[in-house]
Amino acid sequence: MVLEPAIRNELVELIAANFRTDEINELGRLILRCFDCNEASGTRNHISLSPRKSAKLLVDQCDQSGEIPALIKLAVDPPMRVALRLGIDTGKIISDVINYAAHLEKKSTRPGSVSVSRVVYDALPSRLGSLFRYGGIFEDRDFFTNVRRLEALLSDDSDEDEERFA
Repeated sequence: MVLEPAIRNELVELIAANFRTDEINELGRLILRCFDCNEASGTRNHISLSPRKSAKLLVDQCDQSGEIPALIKLAVDPPMRVALRLGIDTGKIISDVINYAAHLEKKSTRPGSVSVSRVVYDALPSRLGSLFRYGGIFEDRDFFTNVRRLEALLSDDSDEDEERFA
């Protein structure tokens, strides 16, 4: 996929505006399996690169590897960005969304079940959304929980499941 220069610049600016250099490195590792902004720029690790320079390096590497669609999906998809931020941070929860998810899991989700917020539920494709039912209100937000335990959902033994997911 060859990007037009204007679109390439927009992608670089989008990434630079929304991610720090360490997060851009993590994006690169997720997509390319091996990526480091400093290595790509030929600079030593103790030299800090700006998010814009890091974003440009990442876009260039993804373009050369044919991974621009994967980069666009990760850079633009909000649920992925939230998960990415959790994975990068070093022990501090930095988002009320992540705090909500952690509290929901610990305090209102049965073992073997999955609960999601209204925002996540509304973003699910209808096929996945049909697996959840309204669970109530937690921390002033609606949440949904899966109808059946995960073991049953993942089981290959049930003809009913095969029909339901076909």
